[in-house]
Amino acid sequence: MRRALIPLLLPFLLLPTLGSGCSDGGGPLEGYWVGDRLTFQVKDGLVIEPGTSKISCNGEDGCFAEGNRFFPDIQFQIEGSGFSGTVEPPLGTVELTGIFESSTYASGTYRFTASDGCCTVSGTWAAEFFKPYEEPDLGSLADDAVSPGDSQEELVPIPDGLYPPSATPEQITAINYVNEIRSVLGLPFITEIESINQAAQAHAEYFELHCSEYLTSNLSPHQESQAWQAGFTGVDFYDRMLHFGFTGNPGWEVMAFIGEPKAAVDGWMETLYHRIPFVNPSTLELGFGTTKGGCYNWATGTDVMDFSRTGNVTVQEPVAWPYDGQTGVSPSWMGYEAPQPPLPKGQTYPSGPVITLTFPGSSPFTVASHDLLDPQGNPVPHQWVDPSNDPAGFLQDTVSMYSYDPLLANSQYTVSIKGKWKAQDREFTWQFTTGTAPPTW
Repeated sequence: MRRALIPLLLPFLLLPTLGSGCSDGGGPLEGYWVGDRLTFQVKDGLVIEPGTSKISCNGEDGCFAEGNRFFPDIQFQIEGSGFSGTVEPPLGTVELTGIFESSTYASGTYRFTASDGCCTVSGTWAAEFFKPYEEPDLGSLADDAVSPGDSQEELVPIPDGLYPPSATPEQITAINYVNEIRSVLGLPFITEIESINQAAQAHAEYFELHCSEYLTSNLSPHQESQAWQAGFTGVDFYDRMLHFGFTGNPGWEVMAFIGEPKAAVDGWMETLYHRIPFVNPSTLELGFGTTKGGCYNWATGTDVMDFSRTGNVTVQEPVAWPYDGQTGVSPSWMGYEAPQPPLPKGQTYPSGPVITLTFPGSSPFTVASHDLLDPQGNPVPHQWVDPSNDPAGFLQDTVSMYSYDPLLANSQYTVSIKGKWKAQDREFTWQFTTGTAPPTW
């Protein structure tokens, strides 16, 4: 089944406390910050390139105005632990105040006034540190075992040249990084195909070109409209792959809004639904496209990755992520994905990291029990999502769990999943270790 997935950066919202801030001489982490109404970067004591989102108001006689825009040339000085300033989207003015309550969390207020004065709206915003400027590598991945019940003494070197001669540096980075991940999982390498590269690149550029149309319509970012002819290459991702000459079996499409291949892959790997093509044994080929810009006000670009799949699956055992022995696993996940995976009523993100087990082939897995155990062997309350209760309908061959609350930092956890697979009772048990939680000050 053809699937299209897109992450939506909607962070966990906390009410700000504007009267407090850091007092020990620290400061906010430099890099990208993502929020519900305000997204920005922090660099050299400045808040730079702010973007406002989901700010609009209604007045009398049908008045409507929105204050959403990306401002690449605006910067605010951080004084103490706070900042303030004004940005001017075409339809009005947004006054902003903010304070860094920790090195990874900021909050503040906004007030939007329509340019003709017909309406105003004010409220609060919250933002959290998303990623540093220097992208982390896979760290200790190359030294650890790869999946439940499976290990390898040394990794198979990643072959050079799994990309076409026409590949751009960004496309080469993307395929090599994806194959790094698959190498530690013992999965077959993926080949990057020129026609899929062309389809993905064309759609990334199309989305940026028609930003205003997407923002004012209900069209999915995964689709193109025949009414917007400039750059049009096909309504759905499989149409676009066919347009550029691909004749294989389309699989999935994922999108991010960062404009950098490794950061996009890292973001997809943190999620539930968008992770599937990367860890699925049936994934065969891919193509990648990226462009700088940022249609959404919290975005810094557009990234598109399209995949094909094969029915000839050679992997014999399910694939776990985090894998057995993995270290440095983030203790928490902010739920940055659309559709957002479910949590029980009353629970909110951040949760613990998403744990998945993906089964090769078409044989269904029937779960009997699932446990996540802390370092003392105590059960950790968690959400379980599998094909039988997945509200999005994407988990055809994957089961998953994630704790309601973030896990402890620098701690080892044990996963145990029991059930029936291929008419046999099976138990899959493995361990991973979390990394250091982001510092506070």
